[in-house]
Amino acid sequence: GIGVFIFILLFMFILWPAWFKRMEVKTKIKAFQDQQITFDNLQRREPELLKTKEESLRFIYGAKERLFQKGEVSLLLGQIAKLADQSNISIIASRPKKFEGKFPVPFDQQYEASRYDLSVEGAYHDLGNFISMMESYPKLLRVELFQVSPGDEESEGRHAADISISAVYFKPG
Repeated sequence: GIGVFIFILLFMFILWPAWFKRMEVKTKIKAFQDQQITFDNLQRREPELLKTKEESLRFIYGAKERLFQKGEVSLLLGQIAKLADQSNISIIASRPKKFEGKFPVPFDQQYEASRYDLSVEGAYHDLGNFISMMESYPKLLRVELFQVSPGDEESEGRHAADISISAVYFKPG
């Protein structure tokens, strides 16, 4: 009986931990060593990662500042009319249209867009200047269509153009 008792004690306190628990402990040590290597690598790259984070945040905040607020969209046609006047362009017609694009999830919950179709008239270079001014506008305007039709001899170098633009803005609420 004492021999069996001693064998069970040896098995429980020496053999079991030495042969069976050893693999579990070895796996945990390996996982810890891998975590330590990852930590050391990240700590070494921390200044670079922080710089990248700052640059990304500046880009994101800059892009958000370029979005229209809901109230600003109603003033958009007036701003476009000013740009057209500065470019010697005549706006013949402007029509609001439903924006057919879709924002990916989760941006569809935060943003909306308005689309406008414009019919304009002006000299070829003036039309180019007008498009350039819209694309460099401080708020985010997207020229989706620009189609120029050549003018006839009576139009004195003026061309008709159809332009579709969209403006992205924050959803109210």
